[in-house]
Amino acid sequence: MKPAVSTGIKAALTGAACFWTPDILVHALRRYSFDRSDVLVISIAMPLALFIAWAGGTKLFHTSAGATAVGMVVGIWMLGGICMAVGASFSGGGFVGPEGLRGALLVVLMSLLPIYTFISWQHMTEALEPCYW
Repeated sequence: MKPAVSTGIKAALTGAACFWTPDILVHALRRYSFDRSDVLVISIAMPLALFIAWAGGTKLFHTSAGATAVGMVVGIWMLGGICMAVGASFSGGGFVGPEGLRGALLVVLMSLLPIYTFISWQHMTEALEPCYW
């Protein structure tokens, strides 16, 4: 049973790292210049990176495609809050925002509830909606 648990954790960490890395990198590179083109880049890069990781993960972890996908989605949800806070830190939010470390840690703790990550994502996409026009 232990190998299945460690494989699930590896899949979760791989999924989160591959999904959130393009977002963090774009925010780190663009900082306060984040605009519509950046939204388009991460809208393509994040799912593409996840798909590539999923395809490789099924072979690497020797698990079914479904089991790998579930592990990766769990990782994306569980680490979503901290990854969004890291990305936001480059433009004055997240860990360096007005609420500081305390506020960012509260978001990270709340992100342990998967529904909160969805709510954060929904608010972020609503805030970015003008970038699409």
